[in-house]
Amino acid sequence: MNRIQDIEARNEIRKDAQLPLLDISKELDRLNTIEEREAFEAYFEAQYPKYKHLMKGVTGFGGQAIMRQIKNTIWEDFHRQRR
Repeated sequence: MNRIQDIEARNEIRKDAQLPLLDISKELDRLNTIEEREAFEAYFEAQYPKYKHLMKGVTGFGGQAIMRQIKNTIWEDFHRQRR
């Protein structure tokens, strides 16, 4: 079953339960966002060891800034590879 069929089936259940129906476009966007987030989390876990040495001995706001920079670098790489 593809995503649209799945959403339509869920809408039938919601209709029978007298619940508001899901907007198919918004639900597809939501599902795509979740899928991308999960894929990035897995990619991040695999790539982070390459950058872990940058965090050694760094704490506080400096550590947060470096971690944000690492995450942004991995995020850009993740999107380059998905094209």
